[in-house]
Amino acid sequence: MKKIITSKKFLIILCGVAIILAGSLIFLFSYTYSVSGKITDITNQQAVKGVKVAVAGNSQETNEQGNYKISGIRIYQKKAMVVSVPSQYTKQGDIQMDYKTRKFVKDFTIEPTLEELVSRILIGYKNGQYDYLWDLMHADDK
Repeated sequence: MKKIITSKKFLIILCGVAIILAGSLIFLFSYTYSVSGKITDITNQQAVKGVKVAVAGNSQETNEQGNYKISGIRIYQKKAMVVSVPSQYTKQGDIQMDYKTRKFVKDFTIEPTLEELVSRILIGYKNGQYDYLWDLMHADDK
């Protein structure tokens, strides 16, 4: 004997499926990540101000301490960080991120351009000060 699904049973099943789909959509659109971190100069470990960091259309510039925080990144959005550095630093490519928690921390360093390094050395030499790179390049002069 075949079981016939009555309209009442069908309505109950349909409501259950609708509730599951609605819950999934609410989760998908309300679950967000935040990314924060600090950007420093690789040569002197000083914080870099004014670096623009963008993730999934949300962007933030680093403050005086080199810190940034981007909130409201949706679970379904692109997981690549785009970093726009000041002209005295080498350009960064897209940084792929693998979110393991809702509060993702990404600290990284950026490299000055060759022109910026030479400028730092010349300024330090002109002022009669030994630059940190001068010591590195002339370790046997000590």
